[in-house]
Amino acid sequence: MTTADKIHDYLTYEAYVEYDEHSIDVINLLCEYFSNDKSFEEKGEHYSLQKGLFISGNIGCGKTYLMKLLQANLKCSYHVVSCRAIADMFAQGGDEAIEKYWSIRQYRDYTMGKNMRAIYPYCFDDLGTEPDKKYFGNDVNVMLDILLRRYEKGDFTFTHVTTNLSADELKARYGNRLTSRFKEMFNFINFPPEAIDRRK
Repeated sequence: MTTADKIHDYLTYEAYVEYDEHSIDVINLLCEYFSNDKSFEEKGEHYSLQKGLFISGNIGCGKTYLMKLLQANLKCSYHVVSCRAIADMFAQGGDEAIEKYWSIRQYRDYTMGKNMRAIYPYCFDDLGTEPDKKYFGNDVNVMLDILLRRYEKGDFTFTHVTTNLSADELKARYGNRLTSRFKEMFNFINFPPEAIDRRK
């Protein structure tokens, strides 16, 4: 059984993650979530192990880096995929090219060591940076469509998101129809505004 402390040790001693006062609370929450630690649900209003993660923060603060490090976990492994790349796929092949991002299918979860039949687990990286795309003349908000379809499947533990956008920017980009569902789908984990850009 994996504990929050074991994940913390992995990040510290194997992945060499650097901690500071701006990232430590976020990292502790991620360790509790991915170890399925019930104490996670006590850390915030409406926090639940039955929801996915919605991680927001400034550019370069470590959102994508941490989600890539934690994608092979015992709670539910997932793949990290760029929202911009998905939008480009749609522009080239339409719905057929991106159907895998919402369809129910059979796959092997090697972390859990068992076969699964569900929507495939993804972390959609940099939500809001992708442009609307055309396919045969129709403008489509690709990620709006994908997230609504995944919402309709009902099992939210398979869907994670990272974004640089504020709540107001998300509402402007995706509208009330989707953002009103975010509370059902996600646990919101925010890096503080003071979090530094680690790419510099």
